[in-house]
This record gives sequence, C-alpha cells and structure tokens, in this order.
Amino acid sequence: MRLRTRIGRGGDYPATKSPLHIPAKQRLRDAMVGAVCRVVGVFATPWLRPPRGTWHMPRRIVVLKPCCMGDVLFTTPLLAAIKAAYPASHLTVATSAWCASVVVDNPHVDAVMDVPPQIGVRDLRRVAALLREGGYDTALVPDRSPLLGVIVALAGIPRRVGLNSDGRGMLYTDRVPVPPDGTMHEAALYSRLGTAIGAPPLAGRGTEYRPPTDDLAAMDARIAAAGWQSPLWIIHPGGGVNPGTAFPPKRWLPDRFAALADGLLRDHGGTVLLLGTLTDADAVAAVRAAMHGAAVDLTDTLLFGAWQALAHRADLYIGNDTGMTHLALAGGTPTVAIFGPTSSIQYGLYGENGMMAVGRVPWSPCWRNGSLACTCGTIQCMRSVPVSAVRAAADRLWGVAG
Repeated sequence: MRLRTRIGRGGDYPATKSPLHIPAKQRLRDAMVGAVCRVVGVFATPWLRPPRGTWHMPRRIVVLKPCCMGDVLFTTPLLAAIKAAYPASHLTVATSAWCASVVVDNPHVDAVMDVPPQIGVRDLRRVAALLREGGYDTALVPDRSPLLGVIVALAGIPRRVGLNSDGRGMLYTDRVPVPPDGTMHEAALYSRLGTAIGAPPLAGRGTEYRPPTDDLAAMDARIAAAGWQSPLWIIHPGGGVNPGTAFPPKRWLPDRFAALADGLLRDHGGTVLLLGTLTDADAVAAVRAAMHGAAVDLTDTLLFGAWQALAHRADLYIGNDTGMTHLALAGGTPTVAIFGPTSSIQYGLYGENGMMAVGRVPWSPCWRNGSLACTCGTIQCMRSVPVSAVRAAADRLWGVAG
C-alpha cells in the first residue's frame, strides 16, 4: 500500500513533562474487563471447535461494524477480499444509519442492516434477534468490543471471527490476535479476519467508495451553474464529531487553514470551497474570517452524497483526520490529511494518492484506549504542524494530479 507521508515537526517539549494521563478508574475498568474476558475464554474454548474438524464454505456472511464512518470505510478492503474468494456468497454489513452511506453502494455488498451506532447491554437481545433472522453461517467482527462477540454468539451464528484484544474475543470460534496499538493500520488488521476464513487481502487494495451516479451528475450541473473555476480546492477544517462522541482536538488551527488556502489561490488560482456540517460551522467561519482571498462557504448545505460527489470532482481535498477526508481518498481524489492526537500508522490514509502531515511531540499519539489521554490543553501536536508541511504535501500531490 503506497502511502506518502510528510512530517510536521514540533517544538522542544521535554519528554519528562509528558501530559499524558489515563484516569485510574479507566485503567482499573479496562483491566477488570480484560481479566473477566480471559477467564470466560478459557472455559469457552472447548465449545468453540469446528464441527468434525472443519468449517463449511461460507454462504451467508455478516460483517458487524456499528461505528464510526472512517472505521467502517476501513472494512472495504476486507469486503472486496471476501467477495473475491466467495463470489456466490451473500454479504451483509451490519452498521448504523450514520455509517450506512459508506457501504450502501459498494459493489461487494449485497445488503446493509441497521444497528445502533453504540451497542450497549440493553441492545444485545434485539440486535442478536436481527442477526438470527438473517440465517448467517459466518460473522466477522472487526471491532474490539466484547459485547459484539456476545451478540453474534446469542444470534447462533456457527462461525464467528473477531479481534481478540486482551482476551475480548473470548466467544469467537476464530480469534484474530491484535498487535499493540499504533503498529498496524486498522484496515490491514481487519483484513486478517478475511484471511482466517480463506479470503486473504487483495494486493494493492485500498479503501473504496464511489458516490452515486445521480449525485455526480447533479454536482456537475451545480459546478457549471455556479461558475466555480478549476482547480477546485476543498478545505474541510472541522470533523471529529460522531454519534455519542466529540473530538475537536483533531482539528488543525483555522488561521493555518486560511494561510494555506490563500497560498493555493495566490499561486494556482481556482476556487476554494469550504465544507462542513452544522457542527463544523465555527471552524469554517474562523477560516473564512482569517482568509484574505475569496472562498465559497458550503457549510451545512450538502447532503452526504452531494458532499462526496463534490469531493470526487475536486482537484485536491485537505482536511483533518475525519471520515469525510478518508472517503475523499477512497473515491480517488488526491487528499492531504492532517494528524495529531491520533496515530497516522493506525488510522492514517489507506490507499493511493494520499499524503499526511503529522504533528509530533514526545508523547504522541495521545489517543489511547478509545479516549484522549492528553491534558496539555493546547493540543501541541496539532500546533506543531506548520503551514509549510501541509503546503508541501499539497504541492506534491498537485504535481502528480495536475
């Protein structure tokens, strides 16, 4: 997988003054969950052996990945591998309505099942019943939650393949080991589930997304009517908000986005398009206010399909580590992503024609165990990414694409 990465280096931050802090209550809870799962796994193992020593060829397969958008997108190389190995199989993706648009038009997916974005104990019976009705013989769970393993077991699915992080895969018939965080990309890890059932990853396959044809046609008409001149530079300064979670520290500084946009206009001309949802409005407004040149503010004016159709027609897409940025790359658009708190190795762009500007301080990355462990208050990793690093990445991609 070809990934071009340019690093934005930070200032002088003594490693002895690391602001990382994981609350003792969270550490204790994680340790207790892991211990309970490992004990259950020891007793469950004898009951998880394949019938007569082997499994039948999978015919009805479900991939259970409720959230979030970028993570669901990371399953697309796995979906392609499954269909390549078992073209006659029926493949369902069980995900939330928030994420369904990522896979609903995927050519390798036969059906999409709606499940809650964050499944809790109260949802176990209902979601298990939905899965049971599907009559699946194989379930793949690219997730670390032990509750999802409980669900596919309650659903009576004979073969259950899932990630075994700290013993949390105790109820899977095929437990796929999880390396330490930050050492393997999530998409590559998810693809190991396919390997377990005889569907190894396809060489060179990145993430995959194509906007619906109708949305592309409508966007072409809108671009022509608006008179937006090429090159089209998309700037998405927001992101980091999903159902039940908000992670604004993933956002680069608005004044730097503005300086970057002004530089592209000055040197190449074209049109700067500022994208964002309603939750991004403040970030977009700050960028627009700091710019000297003109920009088109499309905040909260585009539905998902139109957004991605516009991204598909853009000459360059620049954004933070968000699902929309990953989708732009998956659709084939030259894309620059800016990383700080999250690991660019584990959650970075996955595919061709992408570059990452990565902010680093001695304690990076500080997204640990599913939450922000940094208490520096200023998100120094994002501040350590200079405009020059992002511009260099943009120029390199523009040189390839232009």
